[in-house]
Amino acid sequence: MYSNTILSLSIYVLLTLLSAPSLYAHGLSHQRMHTLDHEIERYPKDPTLYIRRGRIYQETKQWDDALFDFETALLIDPTFYKAFYWQGNALLRKGDYEQAEKSLQKYLNQKPDSPAGHSVIAKVYTKSGNHLKAADHLDLAISNDNNPPPQVYLERAKVLFKVHPIPDGRINRGLNEAIKKHGSISTYLELLINLNINTKNYQQALVWIDKLPANLNRAPRWLIKKAELEALKGDQNNALKFYQMSIESIKNLPQHKQNLPVYVAMRKKSKRGIDQILEFRDK
Repeated sequence: MYSNTILSLSIYVLLTLLSAPSLYAHGLSHQRMHTLDHEIERYPKDPTLYIRRGRIYQETKQWDDALFDFETALLIDPTFYKAFYWQGNALLRKGDYEQAEKSLQKYLNQKPDSPAGHSVIAKVYTKSGNHLKAADHLDLAISNDNNPPPQVYLERAKVLFKVHPIPDGRINRGLNEAIKKHGSISTYLELLINLNINTKNYQQALVWIDKLPANLNRAPRWLIKKAELEALKGDQNNALKFYQMSIESIKNLPQHKQNLPVYVAMRKKSKRGIDQILEFRDK
């Protein structure tokens, strides 16, 4: 009885701790909202107050309330172009891509050098399937930003991968530009590897794999990838070597990791690759 009570209390405390961050955030939003409500009562013609309140509504996914406040800001001051940005942002998150595009285009008409504006409208075009237009706006987001973050380069490469035929030259230039800016980030390298595999430039894909950090380069996943690429190039000896290295790499893992489904599958894949190479040699 006593132990059951202790267990129940422990579970209650744990659940309380887990929910505390969201409850705290909700409490802060409510407090900020309460303060803004009073400020709007005092200064009902200040559009910035409606933008601030609308952004709180947006944080809590109350899209209609957020949009009402952004629209109110524009009714007070039709030239208050920042409202178009937040309006477009809310419409995007609500899933109304057509209206989101219109609002963000109005914002960019007033602020054509806004990296944030171009990034958000690129998301709208990505969602609506216009990947080339999304990439064009990500170009502008990068060129208008003194220090564009890695995520913008990654988003641009990913949307271009959805274009058919894949504009491999444009993706390659963009990712090389990103590497010059931020260094050999693994996600950049993985995209370049995939790009070269898609264009059947297997040797260049191997070059990019070799530029991965040592802990990744020697991981079973990439050793198998090297083996597959060497096989596609027709170099069976190197393919065999990398399949064998992948099996050895898995053997060097702690036993509990070796038994994980992902490593069991990799070991089977490597053994199949070895069997296929040896069978080919025997013919």
